[in-house]
Amino acid sequence: MSRWALILRRDGAPVGGRGLARMAAATATGALRLVGSAGFAGDTVSDVTARRLALFSGRLDNREELIRALSPQLKPRSEGDAALALAAFQAWGVSAFERFLGPFALAIYDRRQQRLWLTRDRLGQRLLSYCCDRRRLVAATDDEILLRHPQISQRLDDERITHFLAQREAHGSFFRELSHVEPGEVVTVERDSASRRNLFAVTPEPLLRESAEDLAQRFRFTLEQAVRSRLQPARGEESAAATRSPEPSATATVLLSGGLDSSAITAIAAASKAGDEELVTVSWDLSGTPGDESPFRDDLQQHLLTQGLRTRRREVPCAAAGPLSCGAESWPLWTETPEQSAYRLFHQRVYRCAGGDQPPRGGVLLTGFGGDQLYSGAERWLRDLLRQGRPGDAMAYLGWLASSGKILRPGVARAAASALLPQRVLQWRQRRQQQPPWLSRESAEGLADRELDRDPRDPMHPHRYLDFHRPEQARTLLSPALGRGFALEARQGEQAGLTLRHPFRDLRLVRLSLRLPTDQLFYRGVRRPILRRALAAKLPPSILGRRSKASFESIFRRALAAPAADARRRRLADAGRLDRWICPQWLRSRSRGPWPEGPEALAMWHCLMLDLWLERRDGASAQPSRPPLRRILRR
Repeated sequence: MSRWALILRRDGAPVGGRGLARMAAATATGALRLVGSAGFAGDTVSDVTARRLALFSGRLDNREELIRALSPQLKPRSEGDAALALAAFQAWGVSAFERFLGPFALAIYDRRQQRLWLTRDRLGQRLLSYCCDRRRLVAATDDEILLRHPQISQRLDDERITHFLAQREAHGSFFRELSHVEPGEVVTVERDSASRRNLFAVTPEPLLRESAEDLAQRFRFTLEQAVRSRLQPARGEESAAATRSPEPSATATVLLSGGLDSSAITAIAAASKAGDEELVTVSWDLSGTPGDESPFRDDLQQHLLTQGLRTRRREVPCAAAGPLSCGAESWPLWTETPEQSAYRLFHQRVYRCAGGDQPPRGGVLLTGFGGDQLYSGAERWLRDLLRQGRPGDAMAYLGWLASSGKILRPGVARAAASALLPQRVLQWRQRRQQQPPWLSRESAEGLADRELDRDPRDPMHPHRYLDFHRPEQARTLLSPALGRGFALEARQGEQAGLTLRHPFRDLRLVRLSLRLPTDQLFYRGVRRPILRRALAAKLPPSILGRRSKASFESIFRRALAAPAADARRRRLADAGRLDRWICPQWLRSRSRGPWPEGPEALAMWHCLMLDLWLERRDGASAQPSRPPLRRILRR
């Protein structure tokens, strides 16, 4: 992921070098370029007349399609995606952004008009942060770069921290002065004006009315397209490792767990290899734990071999790679956010294995991340059958649930409520949900007030997705919070010199999933029925028949019960850093004894990460002495 930053002086004054140089030190190249009242840190590309300049991070998955659509006069002079994005903008203006497929963060500056455009992809898989006032705009591909500017305040955002602790989906910065470009949004900044418009977000489309066989074929074709487009070598704008290495690795590795999603990607990638070339997979070895999936990987390897497809497995020991097992001082990983997966060490170890231990490092790693969200919205199955005029199927399904003893399960009650109650009533009930008991009284009351007064244009507002057939699925797939998680994961891969790619986050596949009937996502207790049919000839029966996912909970609990980690948890209440947001009585009671269960387990993990993050910040430098930039940009 190529990182970049820029400063635009809206008052026409020259750009000072101090702030830009500090931000440039965090980019891959450290290159600086001053153009009038604008300054750029990172690799820039310009058109023939040098009128427009572009900064690009990410990847375009439909390069050939875009190049074919461009006139010969506007075809890019170089092979990079940044030059192609700029050429497309010259041809079609801001409407070009709607044509782009793939994760990207893009800035285009017009020297003649002194106008700047900032945008990012519709699924939000690249971050783009900015801070704007009447004199200047500062933007960067992540908050960490932006906070290096000496005039940007590092005051925390209490509301964002409350959402984090309450386990509410949120995607904004943890710092009050920073804003994020929303997925599919275009921010336009000139001397006298600034605006934000969501121009190319994903919109609802009609459900597909095709046979199950035709839908499975369509799904298989789209998934194969997504995988094959991600087997290409990394280009400079996508990978920091690619910019350092003159010949980035053309070998793509697949992260194989043994589950249905990663096995499907492995089978398609192996079939895409030329001749007798073997596919390299990397897996975490969890031998001796309930999460061990090596038997499924063995079955897949043998099954592919019967089809003439060769794979070479690399197993990385991870049974002892639990949270905080490397010491609490390195948690959480990032300086600008307390968000941190408890299984970070799993990912770090396989990323280092896939990226290579010796320079030049680099390569591409395909993952099955994002598969769970693709099939969400299963509680709509009863409503779907009734709306499709299939009451007989609905009654047969309910009869099967009754005969199998599953009729009283909570999921069936949710399906019945989803079928019988208007969607706005369901959303109102969700918004009136009881606040978490671990929040302080002030935080809980403030959270309830903000949820009721939330702007409907907010990407996290539940009413924003009511026009989709399955609003919960649309909110899950299109949530900026999910995109933020993938962007942070991409940075973690970059540390290992690796470019991460996620076929299940392909926009074409996401759109198709939103148009599928619900019985293709969930049927008679079986999830992913369409994937099982689509890959029936490519996967072994043991994987096609899997009904449950591997659990890593035993590793989580064993690591957090270790003396050092347990002592750290016991000090939470004594430190007092969380009293503004967390009820002290709850924290004292849960910081002793066994690790909590259910939602309280995640709440305690968030408290631990936030406390470590705040402790690190308290030991860092003090607030900047110069006056901070103020946010004035509004919708």
